[in-house]
Amino acid sequence: MGMDKSGDFYFENFPWTKVPGWTVRSGYPNTVITSDGIVVSGSGAVTIRFRVIRVSSTGLSDIPTRIMVNGVVLGAVEYFDNDTTEKTRNTTLNNGDVITMEVEDTGSSIDTYNTLTTGTYLIVEPV
Repeated sequence: MGMDKSGDFYFENFPWTKVPGWTVRSGYPNTVITSDGIVVSGSGAVTIRFRVIRVSSTGLSDIPTRIMVNGVVLGAVEYFDNDTTEKTRNTTLNNGDVITMEVEDTGSSIDTYNTLTTGTYLIVEPV
């Protein structure tokens, strides 16, 4: 199961916010997306892979990112800058669980705005 960010998501001085606007990722045709999350099909151990690509008005500051399972944080918050590093989480999921991504921007006088863009993705794969 996999989804790609579709279009840009502009945010500035936002508390934790679910990333909107996803499409089914190529190579994962059986993915079901609802409420900006992947609906898990089947149960068992999985690896969740994710990456955030963002554009900043200043190029400074990392973007706090977290993965949610049914509205509950999975693991530690990750920080993405302008690199292409992929992060992973290993967990066990149940049929019907919904996996979403959230970002936060507490704002500062340095970083004016952020935009999540093409290249941001979330993938769930059986182990």
